[in-house]
Amino acid sequence: MKQGLKEQQAALDLALGPEGSGKVRPTLVAACAFSLADMLIAERRINETKVSLATAFDAIGRAESKGGQVRALMNYAYVLRNEGKPRSTRDTYKLAMQLAQQEFGPSSPNVEQVKYEYTAYLAKTGRTDDCATLLMDSAEDLMKEAVRLDKEGDENKDKPEEKAKESSKDQKEEEGQNLPGLTPTEPENGAETATLSPGQVARHFAMRNLMNAAGVFDSRGEHEKAQAALAQALELAIEVHGENSVQHMNALYAIGVHCKNRDAIDQAIQAHEAVLNIMDNTISVYEPDLLQNRIAILRDTALLYDKKGHPEIAVDYAEGALVNAQTLAKVMASGGASLAARASMLEPFYLLMADIKTKLGDTEGAAEAKREALRDKLNLGLASRGGRSGAPAGRSAPPKKRTTGTATRAGGRRV
Repeated sequence: MKQGLKEQQAALDLALGPEGSGKVRPTLVAACAFSLADMLIAERRINETKVSLATAFDAIGRAESKGGQVRALMNYAYVLRNEGKPRSTRDTYKLAMQLAQQEFGPSSPNVEQVKYEYTAYLAKTGRTDDCATLLMDSAEDLMKEAVRLDKEGDENKDKPEEKAKESSKDQKEEEGQNLPGLTPTEPENGAETATLSPGQVARHFAMRNLMNAAGVFDSRGEHEKAQAALAQALELAIEVHGENSVQHMNALYAIGVHCKNRDAIDQAIQAHEAVLNIMDNTISVYEPDLLQNRIAILRDTALLYDKKGHPEIAVDYAEGALVNAQTLAKVMASGGASLAARASMLEPFYLLMADIKTKLGDTEGAAEAKREALRDKLNLGLASRGGRSGAPAGRSAPPKKRTTGTATRAGGRRV
């Protein structure tokens, strides 16, 4: 590390020195400064990190694209957070957001990335009121921006030369950022917006802001505000992505979690079953992430029916969760996961089955579930339940108990 620091510092000094002055592109100077800052922060050399980030900020400020300045500010905010300087940290995040909006536009993923980190910091430091206000104001601004973009799209749809200019501009911006240390962090939902129109992208981010705001409202006990925010988020999810989309399922699951937290059991069950119905009708092959989501929803629904006093229904969902968990365990095995890790994952589902079967008076079934849990815990191998360990991801909830309508619009988290 010391040798690497020495070499990176030498590269930056060369770029800034008489030989490189005016000859080295600002983006390359910034790239050197960013790389040096990354090494310095790893060594906890805070003051030197600040100097390097300031150098990157100044260099990229002389480039045509200012996207790198946003990253420099985000890194600087990280340093300030570790130094315990909350006011300076907030001011730095605000400036980063302002620059991102100016450079990329209000509905850019880059703006959302800054906002995500900034609001997470506000929430973590107890400024939940500021956090919720920022998210709700942003959602409102994004909705207005969506209307403007829709109108702009209608005006330009018959002007191919305008589209060509915009495409050229976008390409130029991208080329100015594809250097080491300068590529803005992509938000986790980049693929979700790839095929959307500009107006739809703005509504998508408004939806995300509303869902995040609802989570903050719930943490503050402001459940009515959370309900209103998630009602709007649900409408946007359907409008932008459609009724069979993952985003619609996310909003429904959020509603279910919120209702569960408010002890609105019937509404929570309705929301969870609505998600499962969409999964049943639209997904034929489950990737590990989707399978994990499905397991969580099945388990939650089992617990909700149990809490409602219907163990005879809960047991079907609990068994569905176990079967899906066994399938996931086999996927994990193919990826090299140990028996101990798989056993640890399956144990809660066996114990849930045992608990519910005990309530049903099925003492033999409860004892068998406990034995299966113990067998896995002792690393004696994954057990098969009546040949169903290889069954496809499914559930056996009685059709007459299933809810096919949309859920009451309340609140919650992502699937």
